[in-house]
Amino acid sequence: MSLPSILVDIARNPWLSVGGTVVLGATVAKVSNNDRAHAYYASLAKPPGNPPTWALGPIWGTLYGMLGYAAHLLALDSSVEARSALGLYYIQLALNFVYMPIFFQVQSREVALADIVAITGLTWKLVDDTRTLSSTVHFLLVPYAIWMLYSTYLNIGMVFLNPKKSKTA
Repeated sequence: MSLPSILVDIARNPWLSVGGTVVLGATVAKVSNNDRAHAYYASLAKPPGNPPTWALGPIWGTLYGMLGYAAHLLALDSSVEARSALGLYYIQLALNFVYMPIFFQVQSREVALADIVAITGLTWKLVDDTRTLSSTVHFLLVPYAIWMLYSTYLNIGMVFLNPKKSKTA
């Protein structure tokens, strides 16, 4: 996979890679979570095991930091395999950053579910691809991959527990 050099350069800088990922994630969360979004989320029935909202900031901040550092380590490796993994990282990260606007602003649980399933699949592919490439990168990605499975469960639960109302003529 051929990546634009700017993406490799950003990831090579640990401050930009880690800090940029955390700041972008926090910015997307802040923009996506207004009063309308809070009211929408509060109105939804949630599956068992739904985390308290106060826990999400620290969890996501930590995961984004780990993702950014994993990307940094991948960028330091110039092998074809590492570049391919870095490309996969950026694709799943872009999908991750559009999830919150889809779920909270567009309020489409079904489209958000398709997005999160794609993120989760790509993340587990990335975990598998880095298994022999770098044990450090691999272990930095595993907590995120597990969290994405859990997040997918939550999204599936919210789709099924909150069916769309049928329109009557």
